[in-house]
Amino acid sequence: EADFCRYFGSPHAVSFNSATSALHACLAAGKLDEGDEVIVSPYTMCASATAAIMCGATPVFVDIEPDYFCLKVEHVAAAITNRTKAIVAVNIFGQPADLEPLAKLSKQNNLFLIEDNSQAPGARYKGKFTGTIGHMGVFSFNRHKTIQCGEGGIVISNNPELAYRLQLIRNHGEVVQGDLPIEKQQSEHFDIIGFNYRLTELQAAITRPQFARLEQLNNHRVELAEYFTERLKEYSFLLPPKIRNTCSHVYYLYPMIYQKEYLGISRDVFVKAIVAEGIPIANYVQPLYRLPIYRTKLDGKSN
Repeated sequence: EADFCRYFGSPHAVSFNSATSALHACLAAGKLDEGDEVIVSPYTMCASATAAIMCGATPVFVDIEPDYFCLKVEHVAAAITNRTKAIVAVNIFGQPADLEPLAKLSKQNNLFLIEDNSQAPGARYKGKFTGTIGHMGVFSFNRHKTIQCGEGGIVISNNPELAYRLQLIRNHGEVVQGDLPIEKQQSEHFDIIGFNYRLTELQAAITRPQFARLEQLNNHRVELAEYFTERLKEYSFLLPPKIRNTCSHVYYLYPMIYQKEYLGISRDVFVKAIVAEGIPIANYVQPLYRLPIYRTKLDGKSN
């Protein structure tokens, strides 16, 4: 936690046993409840949205930018209601969402802005690290992430009250060492139902030396991505990833857009053919609102 505070210039870091736990804890720390709404992308790993359901709130899906695959600010603004309590901005594939106008929207409407930064550790938005612009920023240590220990996560925040609530949620709603006695915790934070969301010492020990190499690990990914982009120029049916102006991309994945009109075959057939040649590419997730759990919870709330 101290390593993350130093690196990202954040006064608070709270570790968790997964980024999914961390996302749930962020919304619970923001006191979300039944009837509240959370604006989130439909084009992301499901935990970005199920965290809202875990709090009893409703995920409201809005469309993404066609070039960068992150939340489209105009759609977010149109989706805000008097029941909206939070925006979960996913920095997908290693690309920052358009965080400055999203932060402005959250401030104007008294909303929590949570950055799901699981795929973009070390990326920058206009000179600032992703994960530091929202009220809380979530990082993942899952087995396939840039920094990994099998499973784990962490939240950074500038807000001491949110950080304290995160600590309580992580540990059964009690026993935050060196802080308030349990009687005062229970009186001031009576709404908290805590969990066993703790990161283990062994996981932390595995993570720390990788975190110390974050820039090196990211630079290697960037070099590979730039190589792909240069070599793929001759294939008009594949569009390489675009990078938002004044931002950096750390390429958790290398997203491409397939244009079927050039080859005359579907994307699924193309993917199957390339995989058969031994090249590991795949379609990304289907839109989350198509999954049964969201069909029952949405009640028509998507934009």
